[in-house]
Amino acid sequence: MDECEFTSLIERKKAITQSKKYYHNQITLLIDMVNYASWLIPRARDSSNNSLADDVIIGSLYKHIVSMVDGIEVHLSNGIMLPTWLQARSAFEASVYMDWILIGDSERKAKYYYAANLRKQKLWALRFVHGTKENKIITEMISESELNGYLDPNDTELKDIAEKELAHVQEILDRAVFKEIDQSFENISRNNPSREIDWYRPLGKSSVKSITKELGRTAEYEYFYSLSSAIMHARGYQNQIKFIHGNVLYKPIRMLDDVPSLIKWIGKIFFSSTRSIIMRYRSGEIPYFYKKYANDWRTPYFNIVSVKHTFDSR
Repeated sequence: MDECEFTSLIERKKAITQSKKYYHNQITLLIDMVNYASWLIPRARDSSNNSLADDVIIGSLYKHIVSMVDGIEVHLSNGIMLPTWLQARSAFEASVYMDWILIGDSERKAKYYYAANLRKQKLWALRFVHGTKENKIITEMISESELNGYLDPNDTELKDIAEKELAHVQEILDRAVFKEIDQSFENISRNNPSREIDWYRPLGKSSVKSITKELGRTAEYEYFYSLSSAIMHARGYQNQIKFIHGNVLYKPIRMLDDVPSLIKWIGKIFFSSTRSIIMRYRSGEIPYFYKKYANDWRTPYFNIVSVKHTFDSR
């Protein structure tokens, strides 16, 4: 039997109604941004050199940013704000990687990005290949956890899939173009063999923050990225409860908090990244992009109402 909602914590219809009432223009803005980008992606791909760098920039990182904008629109349309900060954070990180690859040495950086992903695939495959060190470790971990009985790392079907995946990934990493790159990751991982290495580490960057410093985006990192970290890592009780006159109140699950700040951040990420893609691959479209921004996007982007929630402490 389906449960009905406890309306003090979640009122879906009310949240959707309020979102459409106050943020119809911003929802329309996000939809139009995604629609525009959905046409730009194949055009940019057609104008590229079809290199690995092009596929990482367009098909992985820029498309990821657009996917996050699309997710934010879906959440906002349904009156759900808290998860949108995680999507904006992810879009920001992708935009930082994209900008860093674009400023120079693009093909080399893209190879490290790609190789790091292959190594993650390899690690997961090794965990399900019988007899490997990684399989022994994960088997012991699962046997001592609540996953015991739900996940069998020695399942025959998983083993067959893992062995095929491992062979495929290893064949790519053994190619001359990736062999030295793969070894550079191995050299770093010797100091911490239990943790996979971030793709930018062998290229001399220690963190996302260190990349933002080179890009001049540290202020954005410190304000927005750090703000979303509290949500990402469940460290901010302020997002869930509120103290009023000695009473503890639980905030609604669907709540239109900080919409202007969120739209400003994700808009900045999208506009900047889209401009970079156009400049790199479709420079002749820059006048149309500026016209599109001025005619369709600027007004709903800068004119956002702030909804203030009141709490009854009785």
